[in-house]
Amino acid sequence: MRLKKALALCAALMALAALPCASAAAEAAVAASTTAPAEPMPPPEETFFDGDFEYVLLEDGGAELIRYFGPDGDVTIPNALGGHPLVSVRKNPFWDVLHGYLRSDRTKQFNVTVADDHPCLAVTDGVLFDRNKAELLYCPVSVRGPYAIPEGTRSIADYAFYWHDSLRGVTIPEGVTRIGEKAFFRCDALTSVVIPGSVREIGDSAFWSCRGLISAQLEEGVTAIGAFAFASCEKLENIAIPAGVTSIGHNAFGGCGKLTRVVIPEGVTEIGSTTFYDCKSLREVTLPETLTRIGENAFACYSGSIPLETLRIPDAVTEIGAGAFKSCGRLTELVLPAGLTSVGQQAFAQCYKLRSVTIPNGLTVFDPDWFFACAELEELIVAEDHPVFGIVDGILIDKTADAIIWYPRGRQEPSRLEIQPGIRAIGKYAFSACGHLTAVMIPDTVTTIGAYAFSNCPNLAEVTIPDSVTVIGPEAFHATALTEVTVPGSVTELDSVFTTCDSLERVTILEGVVSLDQTFVDCVKLTSVSLPDSLRVIGDSAFAYCPLTRVTIPEGVTRIGDYAFFGSIPTALTIPAGVTEIGETAFGSGGGDIYRKPFYLFTVTAGTFGETYCAEHGFYYTAIPAETPAPEPAPAAEPSASADAPAAGEAAAAPKTEPGASAESDPKPDASGDASGSGVIVGVAIGCLLTVAAVVLFIKPGLLRGKTRDGGRKS
Repeated sequence: MRLKKALALCAALMALAALPCASAAAEAAVAASTTAPAEPMPPPEETFFDGDFEYVLLEDGGAELIRYFGPDGDVTIPNALGGHPLVSVRKNPFWDVLHGYLRSDRTKQFNVTVADDHPCLAVTDGVLFDRNKAELLYCPVSVRGPYAIPEGTRSIADYAFYWHDSLRGVTIPEGVTRIGEKAFFRCDALTSVVIPGSVREIGDSAFWSCRGLISAQLEEGVTAIGAFAFASCEKLENIAIPAGVTSIGHNAFGGCGKLTRVVIPEGVTEIGSTTFYDCKSLREVTLPETLTRIGENAFACYSGSIPLETLRIPDAVTEIGAGAFKSCGRLTELVLPAGLTSVGQQAFAQCYKLRSVTIPNGLTVFDPDWFFACAELEELIVAEDHPVFGIVDGILIDKTADAIIWYPRGRQEPSRLEIQPGIRAIGKYAFSACGHLTAVMIPDTVTTIGAYAFSNCPNLAEVTIPDSVTVIGPEAFHATALTEVTVPGSVTELDSVFTTCDSLERVTILEGVVSLDQTFVDCVKLTSVSLPDSLRVIGDSAFAYCPLTRVTIPEGVTRIGDYAFFGSIPTALTIPAGVTEIGETAFGSGGGDIYRKPFYLFTVTAGTFGETYCAEHGFYYTAIPAETPAPEPAPAAEPSASADAPAAGEAAAAPKTEPGASAESDPKPDASGDASGSGVIVGVAIGCLLTVAAVVLFIKPGLLRGKTRDGGRKS
């Protein structure tokens, strides 16, 4: 009977616990019902097989051949598949299996035959065409060339000469209008090609990775060059892009390492991303006046440097993508176009020889990241009537905000910089990586120092931060040579400001600062720090790997984050009574085990979170008793008219319960009643657990049999 009751109680508790889940599920269902339905995915194409051939059915009942999966050698394509007349072929039906063969054995080939009365195919000199011989579908590797495509051909199908690495030459006749996707992919023996003016479209990857191709002549008439069309043609030295081309796909000439000169004709409005990526020999580029956009990494190089020495960007260009001219290592001068409004990240990064940049009046934003690692850039040129920018002592400033934007990296003076009064903000990366700076005097008009403002200034040993500053951005003084610093109380939060300052020994943080987070990570000489009473949070990694010998945590601190003192070695540390949260690895000592106990002697207040934390983590600590506030004096008793009124000294005494008195005689519940109620709840909970355990044991009497306490099997 008791078992039934216990099980019923367990079921009731489980039902109560499930209520929030049910509620959440109901809310999710309501939300789903009110959300606009997603666009249905198109159903997958239904395909069929007839022997080694895969096909689909067309609306007219005919079959369209998709691919062949059989062995190499002699292959006859039937007139019908699955009883349906074969009326078309999607593309070279052998490319898929060829791709697999070529990975392991390039001697595999197909000798294709079809019946003379085949409804849609014909074979001429071993080459597969459509019935009308207007589209060349497949040329087997047995045709070694040079091969002249027959007159009357209008199209070269996708994958037609796919990986035909013995094709020594090809003649494309006038009348061909399209060269399909990957039509000549990896034709490594091909050294030159002439594309007639009748061709309108060169498909994506048409000549991709033709590693022997030296020359490609495109006659006027071509309008579109697809993505990757000539990519990775490692020996391609000359290509003339004719007038009339209006579209050049991304990476069209990427990786053409021998290409030296490119003239892009008028009419082209956009150069796609990575179009001339990694063209390591490119010395001359002519861009058309019609150009409006240069895509990401269009002329970038990531395996060396592009020897482009001069560059004129037309005034119609409004957008230059991220990394567009990255690593053009010989470029010395740059005039940004008048119509430019948008520049992507690191657009001119690592242009190591760049010395001068002219900023047009229409460009009203500037990001130092555009010129990342341009170590010799020493001059920015801005017109006096520019609506936003100005130049003061060689420094680019925002006249509308009284803010320093950027100090060119190539300038080598002065070593001691006194920022002019009136400046209110020092921008992100403003002086980053200025190796010559040794000292900076910041005026008391400055309120903001941006992220990375002085980062990686390896010789910056002296800085004065006035109490007008209220914000210092992340890593503002990262990896500098500062030996001591005073942070004014006007700055309330310090987030990773002084990370990896290898020479920093002493820090004074004035009253007003309330939060530290990753502030002094890896300051490997920092032994002394003075923290203000205003401090409330010592956040994650605040002093990680700092060799602090002693630190006093202010009484107002409530949180100490993960890794806050990780790797530090103070001999003693007092955890204030007000701390309510400490990260698991706040005091780890490093080494092979990041959770290894530190050799601290903690002092904590008895009964506080600090004592609980130390006890749970096995730390050595001394608990001091909490200060007990003095009791308030009892108010004087009012005189009473009743003769039975208690005396003043007895007024505060608690009423006593006589032995044997019942609970109903006392209107106030006593502590034993509370304890009894708590005991019932705890008892019920324990009873539930024991009941569940008993049920499990009854049902599975051998469940725990044969196992040790650590879960391993007995021998």
